[in-house]
Amino acid sequence: MNKKARIAEIEIVRVFAALAIMLFHMNILPGGQLAVEIFAVLSGLLMARSVTSMPEECKNDIIGATYRFVARKIRAFYPELIVATLIGVVCFNYAKVSLAESLNYIFASLTGNLLLLKMSGFSWCAGGACPPSWYLSSMIISMILICPFLLKVKKLYFFLAPGVGLFLYLYFNFDGVEKSSYQDWLGFTYGGNIRVCSELLIAIGAYPIVRYLGKCTRESVKLRIVSNACKWGSLTGILVLLFKENGYTDLLFLILVVTYFICLFSESSATDGNFLRSRNSLLRYCGVGSIAIFLTHFPALMISGGISKRFDINAIEWVVLSFIVTSLFSLVTIYGGRRIRQMVSRTRSENRAI
Repeated sequence: MNKKARIAEIEIVRVFAALAIMLFHMNILPGGQLAVEIFAVLSGLLMARSVTSMPEECKNDIIGATYRFVARKIRAFYPELIVATLIGVVCFNYAKVSLAESLNYIFASLTGNLLLLKMSGFSWCAGGACPPSWYLSSMIISMILICPFLLKVKKLYFFLAPGVGLFLYLYFNFDGVEKSSYQDWLGFTYGGNIRVCSELLIAIGAYPIVRYLGKCTRESVKLRIVSNACKWGSLTGILVLLFKENGYTDLLFLILVVTYFICLFSESSATDGNFLRSRNSLLRYCGVGSIAIFLTHFPALMISGGISKRFDINAIEWVVLSFIVTSLFSLVTIYGGRRIRQMVSRTRSENRAI
């Protein structure tokens, strides 16, 4: 099986999840913020699959294996993050602010984004919202903490208990943070990191179900039909909940996302990894495109919002304008990310030649 082959359905869902987050920030999709859980659960399942397939000699070197795994994940989005951050910094100059405030905002954005410190707990590094990379920072922090345990724990379902426990803790203590500016940020950092970590742990703990269900559906057509029904039913529920205010729907949303990906991955496993699998370059751009949309939609909304106020355009025109600007920024980010990868690859080749 070619490692560059991609599952079409996953790539398409990732694009729609990124668009849902964008629509949430446009106040069109009330529950769109929950779409980040789609990325968290997917990342957890892929993390479990990647680590469990490592040779035993790699697993014995915990520090080295963790470093290589996390570095590989960072390389997957970092070139796009660089370009998107620069776009955001340029877009910020569209706002009318003092020079000192602008410089502080830009420097904080560069520090927080490029060093992946948005969710480090240092409130100054959280300054700047171009692009909204808090999730990427939280994911990397969580993976660094989880990976050493994942390399050593043989029974992956052991990860379910701490994952569910952490998620329920946040679920029942959602309003437990004192509302002041610093406490607000501290609570967001604390809650955000725990939430992403809990969702990664739940997905990792659910991975044995994927393997077991894949084996069963390979041998039973009836079970495959039931699994397919559960998959499309849970996807329908996910779409419905995106239109509702988040809060007490969060737990149900997470259950539906986990169910959807368990069924999807097991279906792919049942067909020896060939389910909806393709080497089509369009799918590769879907994968990179979801990252680009997520990273550039906030600067795009900053620009389109400024234009709408300046020229007094109506709400529908603003939505269309926002999608156009986001598409342009995403294309620039995809192209810029590819150019950065080519430059790095060329430099490495030259160093090897020397």
